[in-house]
Order: sequence, then structure tokens, then C-alpha cells
Amino acid sequence: MYSKRNDPRMSIVLKAMNFSIEKLYSYGRYKILDKEILRSIEQYFPPSGKVLDIGCGFGLFSTYFALRNDQLAFWGFDKNERRIHFARQLADNLGLSNVSFDVQNAVDVYIKQKYACIYMLDIIHHLPKEYVPQFIQSLVNVLEDGGTLVIKDVDTFPYPKMVFTWLLDKIMSPQDKVHYWPSNEFMGLLESNQLTVYRHSINDILPYSHVLYICHKDK
Repeated sequence: MYSKRNDPRMSIVLKAMNFSIEKLYSYGRYKILDKEILRSIEQYFPPSGKVLDIGCGFGLFSTYFALRNDQLAFWGFDKNERRIHFARQLADNLGLSNVSFDVQNAVDVYIKQKYACIYMLDIIHHLPKEYVPQFIQSLVNVLEDGGTLVIKDVDTFPYPKMVFTWLLDKIMSPQDKVHYWPSNEFMGLLESNQLTVYRHSINDILPYSHVLYICHKDK
């Protein structure tokens, strides 16, 4: 069972971090995160195989999931070199051999292998709108038949929550031109790539307009 107050695995990950501003940020993000998000993502992982973490940041979630199952091999990438350096240190501190990290930008990344599961948290709205359709198509191409694509992103409804989320995005990434996709429009894009899509809202302590898309690729 997942506890909304405490999770032993995440405690292990947080303790393994070298003391830094990144550790404080990661601790804060975990404390405000609804733990059901982690459960919702993890339940779609296969018992073994390759899992891709797009925009992995400090490696907080890849290492968290990798602790659970050493039959899963995680590859995470992020465009920020400092974050990747931190993620690699974290994996080393935890003694994990089933997770690796690289500096890559989602806009021009070349993914060579196929993955049983691909997930990304709050990445889509940071990508140029015109690029997103081909990006989704490229992910479907490297998703194994029967695999799952899990996307957490931001909805445009309800409007007050969207505005709150936008303000936080501008504080964290003031140079980014964020674009929030209306849920129906984004679901249409996903379904046009022959994915079966399920959507549900996410409740956080803070009033984010987050939504989770679970996308299955038929065998």
C-alpha cells in the first residue's frame, strides 16, 4: 500500500542525495506530490524490460522505480547537464545498475531502442506546439507492441487552476513559452496515433490543473 504521508522507497532515495539545493527541491516536490501519481505510473510497468523516462530531471522517479524492480532497465534523459550529473550521482549512491542517464533534448533526441513503457511528467507543455505531433509519433514508433505511454501534463480546465500552474511554470522556467493542450484536443492527437487512451484528473495539495493520460499500443 502507498501512504500519502510516507513512502519508504522515496525516503531511501532522498537520504541518498548529496546535500544541495537539488535535494531540497526534490524533497519539496515529493512532499506536495500526490503519491497516487507514482502508483498510477508504476502499475503500468511490465515485470521486466526497458522503461524510458523523458525529462528525468534529477532522477528522482527513475531511481525510485528502479529500487522496486531490478528486472526493469531505466533510461532517463534531460537537457540540463547539472540535473543529469546529479541523477548519476544519486544512482551511484544507491548502488543501482538498472538505471542510466544522459544529456538529451526532447526536441532533437534520437531514440535507438524500443521500450515496453515510456513516461514523462510535465514535459509536453514545455515543447513547441508545432513539434508535439511528430514527437508523439516518434514515441509510438519506439514503443513496443502492447506497450504503454504514460503522460502527466496540464489541462486548460478548470481555468483558475491552469492560471496557478502557469504562474509556477513561469517562476521555475521564465524563458520557456509554455503551451497547455486542452484535454480533448490532446486526446485526439494521441488517438490519431492508434493509441487507446484513458484520462483522469490528479489531485495535489496545490491547485494544479494536472491530468494523466494512459496510452496503450495494441499488439
